[in-house]
Amino acid sequence: MDADETAFRLAIQRGSLDEIDRGIASGMSPDTQFHTDGETALSVAVANGRFESVKRLLDAGADTELASRRGTALEIAVSINRVDMARALLEAGADRNGAENGTSPVVTAAIAGDHETIRVLTTGIDPSNLRGLAEALYFAAQRNATEIVTLLLELGADPESHHDPYKGTPLIIAAGNGHLESARLLLDAGAEVDAPAEQGATALGVAINNNYGDIVRLLVERGANVNRRGPDGTTPAMRARSPEVLRTLVEAGADPNARDDEGRTALLRIPFYPGGQGYSGSRYRKPPTPNPLGAVQFLLSAGVDVNAEDQDGKTVLDRAVAEGHDEIANALRAAGGRDSKP
Repeated sequence: MDADETAFRLAIQRGSLDEIDRGIASGMSPDTQFHTDGETALSVAVANGRFESVKRLLDAGADTELASRRGTALEIAVSINRVDMARALLEAGADRNGAENGTSPVVTAAIAGDHETIRVLTTGIDPSNLRGLAEALYFAAQRNATEIVTLLLELGADPESHHDPYKGTPLIIAAGNGHLESARLLLDAGAEVDAPAEQGATALGVAINNNYGDIVRLLVERGANVNRRGPDGTTPAMRARSPEVLRTLVEAGADPNARDDEGRTALLRIPFYPGGQGYSGSRYRKPPTPNPLGAVQFLLSAGVDVNAEDQDGKTVLDRAVAEGHDEIANALRAAGGRDSKP
């Protein structure tokens, strides 16, 4: 970098408007791309939080679409939650969709939980032309950013979209991470309660896996199929690990005596291990502590066959004994459970 470039960059970083003016007057371009790291004059101004420098460069005709390694100036402004800079760049004609190969600014704002910037990005345009609206809804639901979920739905984001086909719809993401209010908003907006992800997961299934009883109740109230079978033949009741969840399912018509592809009933499949860890990323509500003993006792009270055997001839008592769950084994014996024949 030559001396003129160095001085120009320092002036931008410091917000020294007189020095910026002198640099431009002496031949420095407002679109200067610095040789050391490929940053542009505008990206340096934005990244350093120098609103005055941004305005001066824009007034001098800086190209808002000239991207650095960190993206366009608008993408950088959104990533650091500078709505004032984002507004100035948009007023100067910045493409609110950002660089074609980069993350859409509306997605970046959703990830950051920046409701105000999303409003700025979507003001005065047809939101359907905005790249990344569905992806933004996915991340807002994942983070339980209910204000942003509401705004994106109002703007026309599709609650049925599959940003990540493997993990599924925003409803599945919200349900699997324990976000009751986001799930309710999505359902109110028309999200299909039983829409599956690519690998077969549903909102009800992931809520059960993580023992979110309140979300299970909501989904059941909204018509979730309590006897829907997964790819392995399991029903929702076969994955439940608490009496509260099982009660919700059975009262809604779940068959506690149904068998999976390996001949196991809900009782035979009771998970004795700890609960889940959320469905996607780290933005989940801590799952309630499972209660396998209570789940066993509820199923017994619902009239399930305590001595039902799987395809290998084993009962749930066999498994409880083998895994060292003495309290559960005693409850099974008290209900008439017996060990299978050796």
